[in-house]
Amino acid sequence: MSPDKRDDPFLAGSLWNSVVDRSKQALAQRALQPIPTTLEVIRDGHAEFHLRVLSHLKEKPVERQQQPAGFNPFLPYDPALFVADISDTHVALLNKYNVVEHHLLVVTREFESQTSRLTQADFAAVARCLFEYPALAFYNSGVEAGASQSHKHLQLLPLHHRGDMMPLEPLFQVEQFTVDLPDQSPVLDFEHRLVHLAATDKIEALESQLMNAYESTLASLNWKQIDDTVPYNLLVTRESMLMVPRRSESFHAISLNAMAFAGSFFVKNQADRDLLIAEGPLNALRSVSQPTAR
Repeated sequence: MSPDKRDDPFLAGSLWNSVVDRSKQALAQRALQPIPTTLEVIRDGHAEFHLRVLSHLKEKPVERQQQPAGFNPFLPYDPALFVADISDTHVALLNKYNVVEHHLLVVTREFESQTSRLTQADFAAVARCLFEYPALAFYNSGVEAGASQSHKHLQLLPLHHRGDMMPLEPLFQVEQFTVDLPDQSPVLDFEHRLVHLAATDKIEALESQLMNAYESTLASLNWKQIDDTVPYNLLVTRESMLMVPRRSESFHAISLNAMAFAGSFFVKNQADRDLLIAEGPLNALRSVSQPTAR
């Protein structure tokens, strides 16, 4: 499908079924190639983390093809991974190499840089998706924030069981937070901004809240003139927004993206698993984020 084509957006209430149905079809076609892992829960101080370790397969997995420099998997995207038209600016695709089932990508139709500032259209697309089913949306702005593709895309993971994907969420629940204003959690000792959002049953209101929270967070970090050199992770639900400025991509050889700041880590071997447990997930988060300005 051409990125210039403007199809009607999906019907309200239909996205989850579309994700499930397309996932089944893509698996049957081998267009979807899940990465098998084992999951364990570890503790660091008062915090709980989920650690996924790449499994050793009895059957050799399909090898990723080497792509030329500058290759863009979204222009054109694989039709077998297409889930729905979200808007005239964004489409929903399955993540080809998913660690978590039903991992959705919210991708701009036209090329925009993964380091560019998020826009009203981005938040309109995210808000529409967040009204479909409980989910965590996240954005890795730049290589240092864990981005693996240069074409702008946000990501969406289902939260039918919230603790499955956001074990750190209890640390974000601070009663004295003022709704819709950026603040800092007293238990996170690295630079970040957290915004609690007012409850709403209107998509347009959530879209506006997200855009305003994003802009006020940038201002709070003195990033009013944000440009392509500023790496950060953004995590969004219907209730909150968390932004974490980054200074590096990896803790030792372990690449960390936004999901690490939700409390969910992925490592490729037993050595990295042992290292992360020995040195601690919180230490890993501190090492790749900016030191707090407090």
